Amino acid sequence: MRRVTIALLLGCIGMCPVMLEASKPASMGGNSIIVKGTNKKKPRTKKETLKAVKGPGTLKNVPATQVVNVTEAGIKAPMTASVVPIPTIVQRVEVHTVHHKRNKEKIVTRWQSPTEAALYTYNQYAYFIFDEKADFDTRHLKPDSDFHEAFTPLSLGHGSGFFVKLKPRVDVAITRNDEQNTWSMGFVMPDSDDEDDHEDDVLEHQYVTTPLKEPANALGVKLPSVFKVVDVLNPQTRDHFIVAPVKDLQEHPRDYVDVKIIPSIRGFVALVKSDGVLGSIAPENQLVLSRTATPLSLSSESDRETKREIATPPPSIKPSDWQEAEKNFDTMVRRMNTGKLLDPKVNHAHMIENREDLAFGFLAKGDIAMAMGSLEFIIDKDPDAEKNPTIRLLHAICHILYDQHDIAQDILRSQAELGDEHALLWQGVASLGQEHFHEGLKQTVSRLKLLKEYPQPVVDPVYMMMAYASHRINYPGQLFLKLMNKEALDRRGKEKYKFLEIALAPLDYAMIGVLQKLCEEGVNDQIRVEACRYLAKNAATPLKDPEKIKALEDIRYRWRGDSLEMELAGELADLYVKTKDYEKALFLYRMIKEHFSQLPQAQDYIHKGQEAFRSHFMNKDAQPKYMAVAFYDRFKEMIPEGEAGNQIVSQLAQDYEDLDLLPQAIRSLEYLVRASKEPKKKGEYLLRQAEIFEKNGEDKNAQVILSQVIAMPEQEAISPQVRFLQSRLLAKHGKTKEALQVIEQDKTQDAFQQKIQLAWGAKDWTLVQRLVSEAILTPGLSGDDQNKLLIKLAVSLNYLKDVKGLAELRQNFAARMGATRFKEQFELLTLPPQNEPQEISKKAYMAQLEEARQFEDLVKKQPKPSL
Repeated sequence: MRRVTIALLLGCIGMCPVMLEASKPASMGGNSIIVKGTNKKKPRTKKETLKAVKGPGTLKNVPATQVVNVTEAGIKAPMTASVVPIPTIVQRVEVHTVHHKRNKEKIVTRWQSPTEAALYTYNQYAYFIFDEKADFDTRHLKPDSDFHEAFTPLSLGHGSGFFVKLKPRVDVAITRNDEQNTWSMGFVMPDSDDEDDHEDDVLEHQYVTTPLKEPANALGVKLPSVFKVVDVLNPQTRDHFIVAPVKDLQEHPRDYVDVKIIPSIRGFVALVKSDGVLGSIAPENQLVLSRTATPLSLSSESDRETKREIATPPPSIKPSDWQEAEKNFDTMVRRMNTGKLLDPKVNHAHMIENREDLAFGFLAKGDIAMAMGSLEFIIDKDPDAEKNPTIRLLHAICHILYDQHDIAQDILRSQAELGDEHALLWQGVASLGQEHFHEGLKQTVSRLKLLKEYPQPVVDPVYMMMAYASHRINYPGQLFLKLMNKEALDRRGKEKYKFLEIALAPLDYAMIGVLQKLCEEGVNDQIRVEACRYLAKNAATPLKDPEKIKALEDIRYRWRGDSLEMELAGELADLYVKTKDYEKALFLYRMIKEHFSQLPQAQDYIHKGQEAFRSHFMNKDAQPKYMAVAFYDRFKEMIPEGEAGNQIVSQLAQDYEDLDLLPQAIRSLEYLVRASKEPKKKGEYLLRQAEIFEKNGEDKNAQVILSQVIAMPEQEAISPQVRFLQSRLLAKHGKTKEALQVIEQDKTQDAFQQKIQLAWGAKDWTLVQRLVSEAILTPGLSGDDQNKLLIKLAVSLNYLKDVKGLAELRQNFAARMGATRFKEQFELLTLPPQNEPQEISKKAYMAQLEEARQFEDLVKKQPKPSL
């Protein structure tokens, strides 16, 4: 007979190794497996002897319900067993034998399925998976069964299944009948201690999957589209049960959630703890598991609780426990090398010996994550640790601080039933987290004296939860943050919840530190928002604006369209405007507009944001032009409507022009032309647009826009600005005479400047001399402008070879600006104008310089004017 011995790797699900032995009996067709379990009972009778006879398919001299345990050490004692046909798919699972009493319920349900099936066990839960739809006969699944507490069918898309929650000390088995094409499930009990009951024992078989050696990590596992992914949330265990092909599993960084991967029918089965973990199926059949901040344990606290009993009521926690742990914490951590806390090389015995002090110390220091991690590690390494009431209580506190109140309730339930006051206190806190406000407040406030025994990082979140609960049930005295400084309340003779009517002292700014810790510890957002608003408004001493800003900035926003969060953001934005931090203010105003615009009260904040944008952008002294342009581009959604918005865009176009960003300036003016309703304003914007086109070298576009301006019916008389532009465009096309005629009647300084420029470009030095002589007489001309005109007059006289006129000019006016500056300016303007297209040869340039020197010598020979 061919014998195979297989050692199972069942450590991950807490089961013992078993041995398998396969044969092909003559009495049954197909493959069969003879199974032997790890029963440590003595043989039933000493008379039974075993003799293994070689040959396929038979066991001689052995009862039908017995097999031989064959190991390397030889033949061992017989064990009761049975032979069951196994389908092909069960080659992927192992078989474990257990006993149960004959007079107990055996077969509870059957189902017809010619296809593959498998059974998986996880703590007290059994999962059955089929690769196609199957009908279940649930008539025997009675609610008052001695074996199970719940039965739920599962629809898996490609197949079907169900899970059963077992009662303590109950196991489960399935069998297959090839002839009838059916499967059967049975519940089994552990071995009886009574030796006389062995004859009534009946063997059943439990198929248990072999988990991987190392827990795998999965995040964003990409699966083929041909295989439909299933994500089932077990309502009993709150675990995610996921089926997908194992070949597509990929390794991911270890800082994500751990997923227990089990071989399945066509792929793998992943059981993921749902508390703190979000499992979902994304498009294209991609399994997505979110990161969890809580150290993940694949074992359920509620399951372990039902398997263990607390023998005695737990003692109360004393303040000395916290003080002693905090005092010795640093030394203890150094000794234990906490940095390698999860390393197997750490001295586990030392950890277990100091387990309470370790968790106490971490909580006292405010390191909730390390406290949770150390407790999970200790419980995993020492199953008896959870019998310790202090460990259980600390474990529940950590779950409460991680907003996992359901788990905390499961851990605390048995201790609370025994009357432990500390367990009742934290059970009330967990009720507050579950939004059972009346019950939680009643249970918590009656034990406030106990709460004072805990360190500040543990107490602060509790008072915040109480504050939020009192706010939600609309009672006076809305916050309990000051209760830590009050004596225990005398509740004798008072009505229910009378304690809520106590007038609390105003809060001081020191409590903002509590909120900062709460943001880090992951307490509910709504609690933080409510408390922080209250603190900012009701401080004992009026807060300065920077202090209020800091208080409100410490809250992490999650934009969900909630009116409370909108009001909080608006208050903070108003403070930013008050302190002239416009960018932060407009960021919040813009967020309100994007996420809360459907709320009527949001319009006030939107109008405030628009006014803040206008006042800051239009203030030319507030920021440089390039920063103003960037400010506009970042917050342009906050531009007010109407004429106020047009003024902002007009200023923006001017800033673009000043920064030589002419295309952007043109686009801004195009917007204003479309948006303007007043013809006069529209004409002004068109004229500015034409001027920028001309400045950008687009004379053709400038001429087109200018024609539109001139043709406007509202343009009764052509303005000087229009004539100047028209004159410049004519001059660029070589029509200097026509250009001068357009502005001939204008006698302003700007008109003279443009006339001189046109004559200068045409090299009409006689005209330049005449125009300069007229311009000098213009009223209101500054001294600097007069000097510029005199220099141009000197240059024109130089070109006209009027030596006498130059001498007179030098004699009468050169002394005003100094000989050196006069010389520099004269030489500069004597050079050919820069707008001439032809290049000047070096010889011509040197000739002009020589001419300038001759002019200087001539001037020096003239007598100096008398004062």
